[in-house]
Parts: sequence; C-alpha cells; structure tokens
Amino acid sequence: MKPLLLGLSLFLSVAADLGAQGVQLIAPGAKPVVRAPGEVATLAGVDVVGNAGPGSNVVVIVRVTLDAGAAIYSSAPLDRTVTPAVLYLTVPQTMRVLPIVYPAPRKLPIAGTTRERLVYEESVEIKIPLTMNSYVMLPATIPGILNYQAVGKGPAMLPPRQLKFTVTLPKPPPPPAPVTTKPGTPPKK
Repeated sequence: MKPLLLGLSLFLSVAADLGAQGVQLIAPGAKPVVRAPGEVATLAGVDVVGNAGPGSNVVVIVRVTLDAGAAIYSSAPLDRTVTPAVLYLTVPQTMRVLPIVYPAPRKLPIAGTTRERLVYEESVEIKIPLTMNSYVMLPATIPGILNYQAVGKGPAMLPPRQLKFTVTLPKPPPPPAPVTTKPGTPPKK
C-alpha cells in the first residue's frame, strides 16, 4: 500500500512541475492539439442569411475567434510588410462575390516606437454578399480561406497563416402548390 501511495505522490508532484512549465499531460488515445507559432484563429461558425436559390442574394457570415490576448492584422494594415486579413471564396461561375465587408479595426501601438498597427482582437465577423444567377445548382459547397498574420510581441513578426473553411448553401424549398378552385367558383382572396 505504501509503495502505491509513494508512486502516486511522486507522479502528482512531477505532473504539477510539468504543468507549471506549460506541459500538458494527455490521456492515452487522445490526440494533443499542437499549434504552430502564429496560429491564433479558430473558426467559430459560418452562417448563411437569406434564402439561397436561383436569382437570389445571400450574405455569408464567417465568425472567427482569436486566442486570449492575441490579435491579427486588419484587412487594411498600416504596414505594407505584413499580410492583411483577407478572405477568399472559390465560387462557381453561376455565383458572384460582391465586395466583402470587414469589421472596423482597432489601433494598437507598437511597443518602443511611435507607430501604430490596425488589428482585430478577440473575434472577427466577416460578411460576404453573394449573388446567384438563374442557372445556379444547389445544394453547393464553397471552399474558403482566411489568410491572416498574427501580431507578434513588440516589432517581431510571426509567419502568415491560413484558416480553411467551407460554406454550404442548402437546396431551396420547393415552391408552394398553386391554389386550385372548382370551375365556376371565384378564386379566394
């Protein structure tokens, strides 16, 4: 009994030391989440507003959350040497992407300089208006990519990253059946 308690207490003390150093113990069979430097964005969701169908317009809303304390450069950064946050959709010829609406960025001063950066913090919601012509085939799955670059500490730069996602446009519901009346009766209003 004593060797078991001694072994357990030794294991717990080693686990506490590793936890203090930022090492996380993973259960057997579980896959650890390993992220490269600069990977700070996670897809929170993709929503489609409007009824997708031939000749219609919809707005695709892509929501991205950022790690706590992280920021990414905006879609129009002040520094030309960084990668802006830009979203791309690969749409078929029967659809057209209208100008994408990015959120308003926040000014963030660069430590040790008088310069500023335009960044997105915490979460980003990007709106993509789509128009569909009368020949569109639904349901459709549209691949998308968000290119971004995380803001480093001070003037340091982290490498650009990509966040891949898909947009699914559902098949439209069938049109309502026409109201039929018996011959000789006026139609209902």
